[in-house]
Amino acid sequence: MFAKIKQSHLYLFIALVVALLMIIYRPFFFHRHLHLYNDVGIDSIQQTLPFIAHLADALRAGEWSSLLWSFKSGIGQQTYLLFPVEFTDPFNLLWALFGKEQVASMWIYIHSLRILATSVLFYLYLLELGLNFFARTIFSLLFSFSGYMFLLSLWPSLVLIPTYFALMLLGVEKFFKHKNIFLLPLAIFLISIVQAIYCYYFLLLLLLYLFARTACTSSSSWRQSFTALFLWGMGALSSAIVSLPVLMHELSGARASTSSIFQKIIHEPLTTIVTPLEVYTVFFRLFSTDFLGKSFAYQGAGNYIGAPVLYTGVATLILCLLCFFNSSWRQKVVYFTLLLVALMLLLHPYTRLLFHAFAGPYYRHTYWVNFALLFCAIAGFKRLEQKELPHKFTPLIVATLIIALLLLVSFTHTSSASFVNKSILINVTLLLALYGTLFSFWHQFPRTSKILFTLLLLFELCDFSYKSSFYKRGVLPYEDYHNPQFGYIEEDTGTAIAYLKATDKQFYRMEKLYFSASPNDSMYQNYYGSKAYYSFTQKSYIDFLSELNDKPLHIIWLEGPDKRAINDLLGIKYFLSKGALSESSSKGMQLLTSIHQTYIYKNLQARPLGFTYDLNAAISKEQFLALSKEDRATTLLAHFVPEQDLAALSPSPASPPSGSASLEISSFSHRHLHGSINSTGPALLFFSIPYDAGWKATVNGEEVPLLKVNLGLTGILLQESGLKQIHMSFLPRYFALGALLSLLGIVAFTLFAYFYLYSYSRYNKSKTSPISRSLL
Repeated sequence: MFAKIKQSHLYLFIALVVALLMIIYRPFFFHRHLHLYNDVGIDSIQQTLPFIAHLADALRAGEWSSLLWSFKSGIGQQTYLLFPVEFTDPFNLLWALFGKEQVASMWIYIHSLRILATSVLFYLYLLELGLNFFARTIFSLLFSFSGYMFLLSLWPSLVLIPTYFALMLLGVEKFFKHKNIFLLPLAIFLISIVQAIYCYYFLLLLLLYLFARTACTSSSSWRQSFTALFLWGMGALSSAIVSLPVLMHELSGARASTSSIFQKIIHEPLTTIVTPLEVYTVFFRLFSTDFLGKSFAYQGAGNYIGAPVLYTGVATLILCLLCFFNSSWRQKVVYFTLLLVALMLLLHPYTRLLFHAFAGPYYRHTYWVNFALLFCAIAGFKRLEQKELPHKFTPLIVATLIIALLLLVSFTHTSSASFVNKSILINVTLLLALYGTLFSFWHQFPRTSKILFTLLLLFELCDFSYKSSFYKRGVLPYEDYHNPQFGYIEEDTGTAIAYLKATDKQFYRMEKLYFSASPNDSMYQNYYGSKAYYSFTQKSYIDFLSELNDKPLHIIWLEGPDKRAINDLLGIKYFLSKGALSESSSKGMQLLTSIHQTYIYKNLQARPLGFTYDLNAAISKEQFLALSKEDRATTLLAHFVPEQDLAALSPSPASPPSGSASLEISSFSHRHLHGSINSTGPALLFFSIPYDAGWKATVNGEEVPLLKVNLGLTGILLQESGLKQIHMSFLPRYFALGALLSLLGIVAFTLFAYFYLYSYSRYNKSKTSPISRSLL
């Protein structure tokens, strides 16, 4: 009977969450707008959307090879290592059912499922802590409807972290109370395959939580805590097949080598704190995500999305300060430590660097601050319900918060502008006063106070979340996306791409001479191009383009080659233009056909994917860099630049000229390439593929080493003349080692689970452990 009541409570909670989502996201559910943003959140359109479309294509077509390496981004790069969350997020598997045409319209439903999953997992976690249905409902809503979950929805990987964080918390409680050893390593496994660095974040958070649990409860022992850490290790080790290649790829990427932020901070004193503007931002964003404006009108530190996202409900701020009253000294130490760590993450750059594994002082993972506030708020609420608080404390805390808020507003106000939104200031002040009044009379009218508190909280969440997710933001109207002129689904471009696929079955690249939606158009529209926009774009391609242009490039936004000779070298065989090209622009091109105003040109000078250079055509890197920028591009059509010593390449001091030969490709996929070539002498076979140690090459069945040539591209040495069969295959570096480590992790966990559960069933009569001291 009790189980049925608990189950019905869960169903009621789920229904409430769904109702809130329908209210908050009503413009998106009814397709008046799409859950995509063309303001500061434009990554949702330019980065995440095309990558999910690429995933949907791969899943529906069974094109699994493109999940490891894809020629649809840049001139080719590692794919799941580049943006792994899109391939490891279980919610994204639903795109296989809908297809990429439905990605934009179904986006809101997938995001809502994430929020629902997060709320249910946190609800179950609070159930393990012994909270009643009212408290479980209130604080689960505050966690899953926080500003973090709504504002950062354009980055699925960030919104997915609180989901797995709630699963980890549930796993810890299940382990300590019921000896369930499966949920904790599962949470670590899932978060590790999303992004390797997240495993490190969860280790720090797990250590903090184990400290809190061991300090506050007699059911927690250091031995059990070490066992929990062992389970974390098993989960991390089991994920190595994905996380290890991802981690090594990111560490060797261009973004990892640009440490200007780190260098700037590391030379500051250890006592360095943030600027006053960042302090104001942290304080105001505790009360509302939109306190300092929204979108491009945001006036806080950083930008609207990159600044700390701390809003977890106005009531939370009052309740978390109540937790220190009538609590044991152990509990006070725990609450103070959690809030101090949260404060250090926000106000001390070195602590933030440590938390982010020295990748940068980002504010992107403030879900931990949300949880720390909620954890203390739950403790404060428990004191309130148990009538352990003197009546005078609540009004005093509320008055202090209101005074501090108004004082800081006056300090930040200038003659030209104000940092805060006046209407939100009024709303927050009223909410503080109303919550304070409710908490003050909680003991006298508990039932009425609960009803009013619930209604007030639901109104606050709906109002604040609705404004953060939609109101006065650069949201994309449904009609604009489905306008035939909008980039990804522009009909003439799609027809032109289909025409080329039907008439040319060989490997080729193409480019559009007009901008539509993003440098990632090729991933959505399914063609091989030369542009890319991602966080960890293939470093060797960046090196190639930056050396040609004699200047550093933006490492995550690559517009591709800007010289005709390099287009020829990279094998860009077709160009699409809006309208006919001029005679000078179309030199060396043949007009194939036109589709309305879209013209298709064939580049007659485009080189094939693989062709040979005579070994005598090698020039040193120093000689190449001494050339002007204009001469560098044309030089690579006749000469190549090896990374190795020139003498080591030549089989003999006087090798005869071999001439140029082209690779005849018989079959290809994203990570396999097979063809033949007939060389007339020793030569270098060049591939316009970014150099990556994951590629392997064989000549007539014998493996040959890959060479890094032409400033970041790939070549192999052909020692003799004659007909040769060439095979290229790709497997990410450390993939085999990661698979071995994953197998070891699974075997180790299986053996541990067997002996642990056997020992528990033999020596323990009860499934639960009594708790003499409360965690809260």
